[in-house]
Amino acid sequence: MELDLLLPTFVVEFDVMAAFAPWALSAGEPPLWQLAAFWGAASLAVYGSQRLAEYVALSVDHASRKVFESFASMGMGCIFWALDMATYALSTDTPVHEWKLLPALSALVVMMLSCRLTVPVLLRRTRWGHIVLASTGMAAGAMLAHTLLATSYFLVGTEIRLLPFGLAFVLLTGLVVLRAWRYQRIRLQANRSPHANTTPEWIACGAVIVAAQWLLSHSFGHPADTGAVAPLPMDDASVMLVVCFFACIVTIEQVVNIRSDRRRQSLVHRGLSMIRSSGDSAAVHADGRLALIADHLHEMARPECLALHFQPIADLRGGSVHMEALLRLEHPRLGPINPEQFFLVCELRGRTEQVDRLILLNALDHARDWQGRGHSPAINVNVSPVTLMGEGFAGWVTAEIARRRLPPQKVRLELTEHAITASGRHMAECVRELHRVGVQVIMDDFGAGYSSLGVLANLTLAGIKCDRLMLRGVTHDRRRQTLLRHVAAMARELELPVIVEGVETEDELRTVVGCGIDRIQGYLFSRPVPAADVPHWLLHVCPERLRSLTRCLAVRCEAGPDADAPGAGSLQPS
Repeated sequence: MELDLLLPTFVVEFDVMAAFAPWALSAGEPPLWQLAAFWGAASLAVYGSQRLAEYVALSVDHASRKVFESFASMGMGCIFWALDMATYALSTDTPVHEWKLLPALSALVVMMLSCRLTVPVLLRRTRWGHIVLASTGMAAGAMLAHTLLATSYFLVGTEIRLLPFGLAFVLLTGLVVLRAWRYQRIRLQANRSPHANTTPEWIACGAVIVAAQWLLSHSFGHPADTGAVAPLPMDDASVMLVVCFFACIVTIEQVVNIRSDRRRQSLVHRGLSMIRSSGDSAAVHADGRLALIADHLHEMARPECLALHFQPIADLRGGSVHMEALLRLEHPRLGPINPEQFFLVCELRGRTEQVDRLILLNALDHARDWQGRGHSPAINVNVSPVTLMGEGFAGWVTAEIARRRLPPQKVRLELTEHAITASGRHMAECVRELHRVGVQVIMDDFGAGYSSLGVLANLTLAGIKCDRLMLRGVTHDRRRQTLLRHVAAMARELELPVIVEGVETEDELRTVVGCGIDRIQGYLFSRPVPAADVPHWLLHVCPERLRSLTRCLAVRCEAGPDADAPGAGSLQPS
């Protein structure tokens, strides 16, 4: 066999007219309705690819992300291969008897592999270098797949024209770069869905695909037909049609699987959100936002990024104050971050224990600084059950407290009622171990869900904090007042201090104190204070705030139980 039959002939024409004229005029063109149908199919292919990419980007945990990437890569590979097959079929100078099954299947494998290698990079990375490199790889895979299909493994004497071939490569690379850039930009703009309001873009991208495939269809010259009548191997053509149908079925199946897995992941998110907090936060389930946080988690899980504010808790009977640490996050690209969303992402990514320890270290550092300036309030820090039950946690926290020369009894760890109740016997052992070294544990969000009173007897808790839900309408709801009175009475019998959070009005303060609870937290007493401002607040603001609360309660006592008590004793949230 001669060499020119084994390898394609590469033709480079330097004169533009001479390069375009031979293949632009010699090849027949399909009817306009076929081109329009192909344009519509190409636009739908862009839409389908965007939908697959969106589902991948919405995954937060590593396991779901890998599964979604596999699904999306297979789907995109099938979509692009089907478009390439349509281009091959529409090429009027391609005889049917030259269709081969093996090159078609090889092109499918190449497309799927190129998508599998490049799609994760395009969806995760934001640096231009990574995006351009991955886009080039995807376009190169598409070009290789089409070349295998058109030249049958380079074993047919096919002429490859470099000029249209190169232009097609540039078009495809630019298209992928543009879609990846637009995708990342839309994701960061107000958490919009990446496929929202982009129909004109799909149509425009479909036009670019039509142009690229037109260039590809004219990049290969086939040998002239000798006029001999050859039997048509319809077996290969039939199998190829079956494979095309199979590719469509696989794509549909992957989309359905992704949607089903999204529902599963939503249920997992809902369950995990109950472990950290029982607050009714609809923002916790904004999966698009969760995915963005997950993509930037490595940037935020650093001590300098985990800023803390401290909200005071007033002990009206003892006249003392202690501080609860509250996380405040802000990312330069994502803006303010909801702490509940951040903690949920940490749970899904397995970073909870690391982040909890960093937050606890930050809180201890602030307490040491305050102690050096003559202030030593107790600090409350929220932790996850995963952190508290982690191996060696009690010894670690004891060593860190001692290293900063802080009294252990000044450190209190808060866990939600859901977390304590669901964690079982191991949680009780860990709480007792912390109690032995002097670190106290408080049950947070008491009464927000299923309250297990037996847990209060089994655990050596240092107090309970009633959820703000128990204050809804408490000033005029007799049943809620009765509930608060019984909680206070039970806590006194168990020698457990009770804190009520969410006290925002004077009427709520009077009602809570009237039910026998004298430790309150809420905007009425103080809003969260930045860590750097806590010493000033303790020295100059706190005494007056405590006196204002005392005056408010004194007015109530003098005016009678039903008095409204406005006037000089009035409080404004600060």
